[in-house]
Amino acid sequence: MSTDLELGLIQTCRKAEEILEQYNAYAMDPTNDEKDIDVLTHVISRYVEMDIEMRQVPWRSTQIKGRLLRYQDRAIIDLPEHMPRNDNPYSNQEPENGTLSYCQKRLVAVKEMGHLVIDTQDAFAEYAAELVSSAVNSFLRGDQNICRSENLALIFAVEVLFPFQRRCELMEKYQSGEISALDIAMQFRVPVRHVETMMTQEVHNIFVMIYG
Repeated sequence: MSTDLELGLIQTCRKAEEILEQYNAYAMDPTNDEKDIDVLTHVISRYVEMDIEMRQVPWRSTQIKGRLLRYQDRAIIDLPEHMPRNDNPYSNQEPENGTLSYCQKRLVAVKEMGHLVIDTQDAFAEYAAELVSSAVNSFLRGDQNICRSENLALIFAVEVLFPFQRRCELMEKYQSGEISALDIAMQFRVPVRHVETMMTQEVHNIFVMIYG
């Protein structure tokens, strides 16, 4: 990893820790591994000193899973309102027609809020069209700033919904086969593919170094 990416990753994990600490102070049951999105929204709203509104909208984009509209004193997060019937919320398969499963919607909601917590000014985009244009232009000129922002926001979401400390506690059982990635996904209500990634030894070792 480059020094810039390492620093961004460390800062992202530290901010996720701060959000979790405040979440535990507000949650009815902080020991419940399924984080309450409403409580997280409240905590992050206080953290960034900005009102956050979650909206369910009727769109089926296959490219954009969520949309963050950022204003001076408030933010709106749009998520697809439709959840596919008979969809396994822990499936590794990407849903068709832009629909999101329950677990994916939870992850995307926290990822979009993560942008409010971790993004610097040069990562802002006022509209979805501008974001797509910026991503294409960044790719063409070799500028990874937009992609970096998206990756760090995803890491923030995973760290909040599936925290490092709990991964450490579950690692031995996971590696021995006593519990599966699907078991963990059901417990935390996160997509199973992210559980599989975070529970690999290589990835886990990276976060061990980050958290010290």
